[in-house]
Amino acid sequence: MKKALIVDDIPEYVDTMEAYLEDMFDVLTAQSLEEAKSVLKDNPIDLAIIDIRLNEENPGNKEGIDLLKWLRERMPEAGVIVMSAYEVREIYLGL
Repeated sequence: MKKALIVDDIPEYVDTMEAYLEDMFDVLTAQSLEEAKSVLKDNPIDLAIIDIRLNEENPGNKEGIDLLKWLRERMPEAGVIVMSAYEVREIYLGL
């Protein structure tokens, strides 16, 4: 079965997405940049769903973008979906 990684700092979002995907993927989860990197070191994935802002306490934070770049260097074949609950056009334009 293919593997998917869900990265979001809001546990309820992770749980909802995991419930939706679990019939199609082995689902891995992480709630921070460092946790995601740790999971990915031992688990090649087919799909990543990444929240751009992984730390709501810091509105300017771009940890999701950092993870996207890190993932692209190591697993360029993985599909990626980037999401945000906020309007962050300036970040999207930087992709």
